[in-house]
Amino acid sequence: MLYRPVKPLSLAFSYGYLYAKLKSGNKLYTIPYVPQHTLSAAILYSPQFDPKRFFFEELTLGLFCNANGPIQWNINSKLTEPFNAMLDAKIAVRRGIFSIWAKGYNLTNHPRTTFSFRSLGRSLMQTAAPLHFEIGITFAH
Repeated sequence: MLYRPVKPLSLAFSYGYLYAKLKSGNKLYTIPYVPQHTLSAAILYSPQFDPKRFFFEELTLGLFCNANGPIQWNINSKLTEPFNAMLDAKIAVRRGIFSIWAKGYNLTNHPRTTFSFRSLGRSLMQTAAPLHFEIGITFAH
């Protein structure tokens, strides 16, 4: 869903729900590696400015949230990642074909497992990146 209450403001939201089971014999198991809920929300504010009066033509401020879970990491549901969310943000200024931007990821520095499995008696897991930032300059012709 995308909603623009006023021209420079955009609100976006998406949600997904999955209920699926795997049958083995007479037992039902939750399918591993698949989140039951997925959610994404964003607020983007991009007002325009007069380039004769300001250094930039457009300022963009964005706040983004992506969430999912719970995720079963094995078929017997003994290893579970709970529902959790990550918060990101962006600020950018644009003039002509050039943009200068900064982005922040995982702003709450929330530890999160993105993938996990057990093999040869060892548990292996990949975790989400911790709090980090990027800055950059882009141009589009």
